[in-house]
Amino acid sequence: MRAVTGQEPAADTAPSPVGPLGLADPALFDRLLQGAGFEFAEGHNARGSYRAHLGNLSGERAFKMSAMPIGSTLSGFEADGTHPGAWTTANAAFPKVCESFADAEGDVYVGGRYRTIAVRKR
Repeated sequence: MRAVTGQEPAADTAPSPVGPLGLADPALFDRLLQGAGFEFAEGHNARGSYRAHLGNLSGERAFKMSAMPIGSTLSGFEADGTHPGAWTTANAAFPKVCESFADAEGDVYVGGRYRTIAVRKR
């Protein structure tokens, strides 16, 4: 986003404490689930990891996949004239921004960890 706006994202764009990133603490989420009347089922809080191939830097797919979280913001910038050409600017900056996620052939990968939530209503 810095490539488009020239500044860092605002601090108030941090993840919501009740959104998926804000619920990383299993104890907090478990309390919320129990408070809502759920009980835990087999496999609850199982952990895993993933690695996803987004595409190659030479094509559009990796950029489009990576831009999904900010796509509506970029479109809004263009629509209201705040940052004309926001999509083009973001696309031009993409190879440098994601270089730590690309391998020697230019294939872009992301990965992470996840926790499976398995519950049933009491």
